[in-house]
Amino acid sequence: MKSPFKKFTHLLAMSVFLFSALVVLLLFFVEIPVGNQRIVDMVLGVIVGSGLVSIINYFFGSSDPRE
Repeated sequence: MKSPFKKFTHLLAMSVFLFSALVVLLLFFVEIPVGNQRIVDMVLGVIVGSGLVSIINYFFGSSDPRE
């Protein structure tokens, strides 16, 4: 049986991944005003640069307990 923490970790990782995928998809369809483009670039960089990379490192990187 999985521990509640492990289930929470997987749900959190899936949520961050789906949120970042949604943001990237919305950038194709929503027109961003010129004055807000830098802010959107920064937010996208934070989401992808720290959120997704942290998830990938946790599941496939040095935190893998099988090693």
